[in-house]
Amino acid sequence: MSRNSITRKKKIALAVLISTMVLLSTGIAIFFYNNHVFRGTVTYVNIDGGFYGIVDNRDNGYEPINLPEEFKTEGLTVFIVAQKCRDLGSYHMWGETVKVRFIKIL
Repeated sequence: MSRNSITRKKKIALAVLISTMVLLSTGIAIFFYNNHVFRGTVTYVNIDGGFYGIVDNRDNGYEPINLPEEFKTEGLTVFIVAQKCRDLGSYHMWGETVKVRFIKIL
């Protein structure tokens, strides 16, 4: 093998590595732009007939549109990955409307 072919292989490998890093970082940025990852406490909000919301440790309120029944317990501490619903509003006018992607009891 000539020295020229080794150098060419190294350049190709470096280009592939850089391309992969750029694509992964873009994907991660898009994930965090569209999703919110946090710990929170499930709370029952007695507005307009009542619903369950989640309050994070900074007192931000989130209204999940698809909270599973087993998580509808007042005071339950959860870890959640939620998609922000920027194009969807709620008549409750409480917190940010989100769609649950992953939720786990802590």
